[in-house]
Amino acid sequence: MDDGRSRSVSFVTVRDRTGSNDPDSFYGSDRSSRRAGLCRVSLRPYKALETIAANAPFYVPDEIMRLDAIEERQIADLGDDLERSSNERTPLLYVHGAYMGFPKGCRAPLKIPVPSLDRL
Repeated sequence: MDDGRSRSVSFVTVRDRTGSNDPDSFYGSDRSSRRAGLCRVSLRPYKALETIAANAPFYVPDEIMRLDAIEERQIADLGDDLERSSNERTPLLYVHGAYMGFPKGCRAPLKIPVPSLDRL
């Protein structure tokens, strides 16, 4: 499912659906019933920062991430997908705070500098 320039991030949320098809506003900030699915996040290299990112003594992002799509699934199906795709690795569970918007919550796990994220 991943093409090298995008990643799928599994999610479970209690945020309300807004009725919008736009991924950035698909879920609102109010509470609702529990929902699950996949966020599709594209990774776009930012060539201007590659040299700086390689030489800086601190983290400099060298790509821009964008939430492209949301696909809702049954929670049970999501668990089966994780089990099939994990290749016996432990999945990463990222829990974002209440003050983070849903789109940022989908992008945030991909910023965690864990070697196993390259294999998601």
